[in-house]
Amino acid sequence: MSGSISAHPLSVLSDLPLPVVAYIDGSNGFDLSAVMATFAETALVNDQHREYVGLPAIRNWAAREIISDRVTMEVTEAAIRGNNVAVVANIDGEYDKTDLPTPLTLTYYFSVSGGRIEQLIILRNKTSQQTGLALGDLIPAYLVAKNVHDTDGMLMCFAEDAVVVDEGHERRGHSAIREWIEGSTGRYGVRADPIDVVERDGKTVVTCLLSGGFPGSPAKLRYVFSLSETMIMRLEII
Repeated sequence: MSGSISAHPLSVLSDLPLPVVAYIDGSNGFDLSAVMATFAETALVNDQHREYVGLPAIRNWAAREIISDRVTMEVTEAAIRGNNVAVVANIDGEYDKTDLPTPLTLTYYFSVSGGRIEQLIILRNKTSQQTGLALGDLIPAYLVAKNVHDTDGMLMCFAEDAVVVDEGHERRGHSAIREWIEGSTGRYGVRADPIDVVERDGKTVVTCLLSGGFPGSPAKLRYVFSLSETMIMRLEII
């Protein structure tokens, strides 16, 4: 992702929005009240494709998954785009580590507004926990944001000059892609669940089962992603 990226945790933390820093500090200090103080009243957390909406649900999640398991975050990288922040961290704690790598690396996608975290999406790097498909970070992040109708979360996955081709029409750049996202979400409320993935000619082809308010729902479509190391450069839906 574009933005300030540093391998040094102190440099990373100094650049992050205050609610994100407070979340990390609260998590590492096993302070439930401090963690909860960072979230907006109607915030959403999606942790490995499990969704928690509103403060009571998020409190139960944080108490169980962070405080009880004494989970710590060693931040290694961060990328900032406006109110959206991606934080890569090595995770440790007292959770069940069977069949998990050491270190366990997770990516935290924060959306911040009004001094609070509005949305937090947590994904394990390199694999989709929902399907077991071999997907990189960006594709699960895009699909999770799509399925909760998070326009900013979807947009932050694209390069500034990215191209989207859908229904034979090309959209180039963030402004056009935002218009496409808002239009398709508003019309159809589409959900996309990946059922197959292949690498072909340097592209990642994800077959998704789409459901929503469109004729012929559900339907299978292929999402053809062209990726740089950090961003979606092109997405063609066929």
